[in-house]
Amino acid sequence: MRKGLLSAAAFVLLFSACKKDDATPAEEWYLSKFTSVEVGRTDTVTTTVKLTNNIISELTEGGIDAGTPWYFTTQPVFDGSRLTQIKESSDAEPTPRVINSLDYTGDKITKINYYGYNQAQEYGITGYNEMVYNAQGKVTEIRTKAVPASEYAILHKITWDGENVKSLTVFNVVGADTSQANTEKYFYDDKPAIHRAFFGNGFIWNGSPTTVENLSANNLLKKEIYYNEELYTRVTYERTYNERSQVKEMKVKTEALKDQVSTQNDIITYTYLKK
Repeated sequence: MRKGLLSAAAFVLLFSACKKDDATPAEEWYLSKFTSVEVGRTDTVTTTVKLTNNIISELTEGGIDAGTPWYFTTQPVFDGSRLTQIKESSDAEPTPRVINSLDYTGDKITKINYYGYNQAQEYGITGYNEMVYNAQGKVTEIRTKAVPASEYAILHKITWDGENVKSLTVFNVVGADTSQANTEKYFYDDKPAIHRAFFGNGFIWNGSPTTVENLSANNLLKKEIYYNEELYTRVTYERTYNERSQVKEMKVKTEALKDQVSTQNDIITYTYLKK
C-alpha cells in the first residue's frame, strides 16, 4: 500500500555502531534497508537508506500495488547540521519538490510547514504544526492549523513522566469550541531509546511530529488509544536484537477492541551494512 510520506521511523531507526570489546576497534554499521509485511499477506514495503559523507541523503520507500511498482524518495536538506527542508519525488512525480520546511527558535524546531496544492491549484504551504515547549525544553503542545487560516485547528497536548512521554490528548478546536477527540497512553522498556541515542530529540519531527512517543528516552512497548475513556485500540511491540545490539526484527500487534474487533500483525526486518 502506498504511504505517500515516508514514516518517521525511516529517520529515527538508524543506529550507531557499538564495540564488541575494548580491545577491538569499533566497527561502524548503518541501517541500509528495512522491510515491513503484514502477516498473512505477501506484498511488502521496503525502505532503503543512502548515506553521503555519513549523513542521510536519501530514503526510498517502495513496493507493488495491484501489480504496479511504486516508490517515494525523500531527500533531507541541511543548512550545516540543521535540517531545513524535506523534498520528495515519486513514480508519479519524479521531479523532487519541497514537502516540508522547518522553522527554528534557537535550537528548537518551533514550526513545520506542509506543502501541497491549494484550491487554485497553486503549489505552496497548505498547513503547519506549531510546537510549544515548557521551561525544561520539553514539547507540551502541538497546534495543527491550515493555510489560509481558518477557525478550525487540532490541538495536541502532551504529558511527561520524567524523560518519557506519558500521554497525548487530541482536541478539535472550532473558534471557542473545544472537544476532546482521543487520548493515547504510552508504556516503555528500561533500555535507552535506539533512535534518540543516534539522532537526539529533533529529527523525528519531519514526517510525523505527532508521533510523540519518539521523543521519549526509552523504547515503546505498548500504546493504548482511548475515546471517551474507553479503550479502543492497543498496539504492542516486540523486538529482537543482533550480536551488535541492533534491532534485527520488530513485531507490531495492533488490536481493534471496539466495534469491528480485529487484530493485525506486522513484522519489520532490518538489514545493516558497514560504513
